[in-house]
Order: sequence, then structure tokens, then C-alpha cells
Amino acid sequence: MKRLVERCPKTSTSRLLVLSVGLLVAAGCNTQEQMPVSGEVRFDGRPVEIGQIAFYPATRVAAVPIASDIQDGAFELSDPEGLVPGTYQVQITAVRKRESRGQTPSLTAPPAVLAEQYIPEKYNESTILEVEVKPEGGNYFEFDLEAG
Repeated sequence: MKRLVERCPKTSTSRLLVLSVGLLVAAGCNTQEQMPVSGEVRFDGRPVEIGQIAFYPATRVAAVPIASDIQDGAFELSDPEGLVPGTYQVQITAVRKRESRGQTPSLTAPPAVLAEQYIPEKYNESTILEVEVKPEGGNYFEFDLEAG
């Protein structure tokens, strides 16, 4: 008994191949340029000495943040680490030395250096900060954070 195998017409296969390649190219291309971003961060009127600032795309769909260190109140994301134009939620964190109350110093162990996250949650975990990165540049942002 002979078995008949039906084949796809060449035109359908060609269309499928062209469509597949087109989708792969479109998915892999990022046509938006990353813009440099910089600025200042102050807490209670003073520059944040050492910290970190992270920018999350506002959609947060599988979002990976782009972060920068804060040194003496300043941060910068330059080429090629800049941000694609759009809206971002901003999280700022910083630590400082904390007094160790109630601990008795040991003669054999060096004193422990304790650090505390002093930036309020409303600027990091539950951030209220948001910026708009613009394609025409001039993306300089100032953040004046307060304890209260």
C-alpha cells in the first residue's frame, strides 16, 4: 500500500520563513537611543555622601533597574549605560554608621561597625519618586529628600 504525503506549497513555506525572520529581527532590535542621565541627591539639605540610585521602567513588566552610585551627592549614567526615553520610578538608598548602644566592648574582638539605611522607605521600597527621561537630552534630576 502506497502512502501519500501531502507537502506544503512553496509559497506558504516562504511566507512563514519571511514572517519568522521579520519577527526575530524586530524583537532583537532596540531602535531607541540610551540618553545620559545625571543629577544630585540631598537628604535634609545635605548631599548624600555614599548611596545608590536605581531607575525602574514605570511599567515594571519584567523590569531590570539601571543603577548608579551616589558619591558626594552626585550620580551619573553616561553612554552606554544611559536610559531609554520614558517614565521611570526612582529608588534611592544610602547607609551611614550607627551608634552601637547597649553593647559592651570586648577586649578580644574589634568593635563592630554597624550601618543603617537612613533614607525613608517612601524614597526606596515604596517610592514616590518618578522622572521622565526625554529623547532631546537635558536629563538632569535633583532629588531633595526629607526625613519626615
